[in-house]
Amino acid sequence: MSMADVGAGGEDVVVTFDGIAILTPRCRYNVELHLSFLRLQGQANDFKIQYSSVVRLFLLPKSNQPHTFVIVTLDPLIRKGQTLYPHIVLQFETDYVVESTLSVKEDLLNTKYKDKLEPTYKVNI
Repeated sequence: MSMADVGAGGEDVVVTFDGIAILTPRCRYNVELHLSFLRLQGQANDFKIQYSSVVRLFLLPKSNQPHTFVIVTLDPLIRKGQTLYPHIVLQFETDYVVESTLSVKEDLLNTKYKDKLEPTYKVNI
């Protein structure tokens, strides 16, 4: 299992977002953020994306629409079937409030991520 890089992986999940609408590749995914990668789990697909593969992030509010888009640009690209996707397009409601507590050990949070991460977040998208 460890040699094939399949299964849940060695890292614990820091935070999970359930049922996020992703427009490219099209599906609803559960988004799991780990310390070194993110995982998109859908009904038919499972993508593991290293943070080092993320080139750019864009936050695009759409005027006169109830949605805001988050664009994640990747290199290397992800593949679904025969199609390669250079971007992941996430769609959120504009007035969507995300409130979450990170499940990171407190000693790791205080030592390695002291000035970089907070134990809880509340964000208006």
